[in-house]
Amino acid sequence: MSIHESQPAWTALAGLRRIQVLALNYARKPHRRWTGWVLEDTPERIVVYRPPQAAVLMRDTHTWLTQAPAVCLFWPARHYNLSYLLDTDSQVQGYYVDVTTTPVRRAGYLEYVGLDLGLLVGPDLAYTVDSEAVAAEYPPALQEQAHNALQSAIGLIEAHDSLFTPPHAWLAALEESDRDSLDTIATMLRGPTACAIMTLLTTGLL
Repeated sequence: MSIHESQPAWTALAGLRRIQVLALNYARKPHRRWTGWVLEDTPERIVVYRPPQAAVLMRDTHTWLTQAPAVCLFWPARHYNLSYLLDTDSQVQGYYVDVTTTPVRRAGYLEYVGLDLGLLVGPDLAYTVDSEAVAAEYPPALQEQAHNALQSAIGLIEAHDSLFTPPHAWLAALEESDRDSLDTIATMLRGPTACAIMTLLTTGLL
């Protein structure tokens, strides 16, 4: 049985602005959780902006703050997601491919299972596999799925696919956004109150 076989089908939720991104471990325990803002939401993909100094809740026990923003792409049928790693001037400093199960959408949530396998990609498209060995406890079919996803992403990198170019359209959308709103988001997600705010977001009270 697929790890998400009994879960709701992918659904585009029109008008959704804020979304919780939840990465689970293979035991389906929370591993990493953060709040992003949706730049594009279609049946084909969802694009999420993670602001600088965003609070990332690790294993629901402690929080760390991201140092730079990112634009993250998720697809309903791909076994990986892609993050554009930006600097404070919104220039692409590199890419990260995270190999996962296919994501599941819920109202206000996007969740997937991380498989401890990824690619660090430089702006020149030189790449390094970022991985512990794919866990031995994974079923053989899941191990094969993870390796196939990794090879698929490597193929796109080596072909200089347009995915691995600066995301000008989404960066332009950010520039055209209400700066006051984006600054408020960044303020909410940094500083000593970040953990409390993350708790409120997680429980739906904010």
